[in-house]
Amino acid sequence: KLLDLFCEEEHFEASIAYVLAHEVAHFFLEHNWMKNSGLGYSNEIGEFLDEKAYDKEQRKLAESQADLFGGFYGQVAGYNTLAHAEKTLAKIYEKYGIPKVIKGYPSLEERYQIIQSNKEKAENLRYLFDLGNVLLMSGHYAQAKDCFEIILKNKFTSREIYNNLGVSYLSYAPRKFPTLFGVHCNTIHS
Repeated sequence: KLLDLFCEEEHFEASIAYVLAHEVAHFFLEHNWMKNSGLGYSNEIGEFLDEKAYDKEQRKLAESQADLFGGFYGQVAGYNTLAHAEKTLAKIYEKYGIPKVIKGYPSLEERYQIIQSNKEKAENLRYLFDLGNVLLMSGHYAQAKDCFEIILKNKFTSREIYNNLGVSYLSYAPRKFPTLFGVHCNTIHS
């Protein structure tokens, strides 16, 4: 149903990427209240949420975290997920008949606000990732290292980030400590 819902949309891939990235983020962030929901929407979601021990503020936080993580990783994968998130949610709510206000869960309007508040954060993190890659490729290893470390300090981890950080360290070390590596800087080629 979801694929059919967006198949004619201009931003089909970004919409699907938003939903997938958001839901996968819930899993990786261990938002356990979602584990029995089947990662799907239904008209009974309000009843399901009322049975759980989490309050609405915790759910808002979980939705915000999932949007930010999904937004960043979606962008790194090449999809501008948060740019199309509001339209995607609106269409899902309409198609599946989900009420705009569900007891114990952020309203649709609150979800829009959450998305808006995360767009700039996700974009800044993606910018750091891209900048780190450019700096790495251009031989500015110390600055590249700093970009990847900032991303990691913000609790965003992936093998690409760790790999690029490792390459930055590996490439930077002989230049910083040439005598330790038995190399002279003028013999090191980028």
